Amino acid sequence: MKETPNEISQRSGPHYWRPLSEFSLMQMGTVHMADYAIECRCYDNRVVVRLLLQLDETAGNFDAFWTSHRHRLEQCLQLRHFEEQFKQVLLFH
Repeated sequence: MKETPNEISQRSGPHYWRPLSEFSLMQMGTVHMADYAIECRCYDNRVVVRLLLQLDETAGNFDAFWTSHRHRLEQCLQLRHFEEQFKQVLLFH
């Protein structure tokens, strides 16, 4: 037995991104599936571009953070080496 759009909507819940009215129009043939798929692909492309830009920005921020953090770690290591050398000098004098 074929499900009606209302039965599908009730089973799948309100979190589906396609409104029930649009699903009903597609079932009746008013909206062509190819047009709907093109619209979805355009939306998906915009989302992908936005996410790529966000990823690029995040990578830039991480690079800046890592440069600063690496500099601090190198300073800490230099200080640690100095402390060890200082202890060695104190032990021998």
